[in-house]
Amino acid sequence: MHERKSSSSLFLMELIIVLFFFLLTAAICIQVFARAHSISRSSLELSHAQSLCASAAEVFSGTDGSAEAFLEKFPEGITAEQGVELFYDENFQSSRENEAKYHLTVETNSSGTDSRSAVIRFLSGDAEIYSLTVCRHIPLTAEKEGNS
Repeated sequence: MHERKSSSSLFLMELIIVLFFFLLTAAICIQVFARAHSISRSSLELSHAQSLCASAAEVFSGTDGSAEAFLEKFPEGITAEQGVELFYDENFQSSRENEAKYHLTVETNSSGTDSRSAVIRFLSGDAEIYSLTVCRHIPLTAEKEGNS
């Protein structure tokens, strides 16, 4: 009878060790999945930020660089001190400023219609996710070429 109790206690100890091992591996797996979700979200943010900044850069390069020309293509934008701002919700859809999680700013380096460069930033709160510097080529006109 004494041998039977010791084999039962040994089986119970083995069971406890196995359960501890499974709990430990489950905790590690949960941490790995949480980290993978975080990396996936960061990758999604970066992808959307890059796409939206590239769109803004194309509009800047294809127009005269003024805020008015930019707002013709993005009517949901608002004028800011040095350029234009656009606001996006958590699904990267245009939204109002008070509902926005992200915002895109286009800051021109010179005022007027002769703006040659701009810095386009995509931000989440105050944290910059992506930025892009754009330079516009302004070709010489026939009149300017004759004076050169």
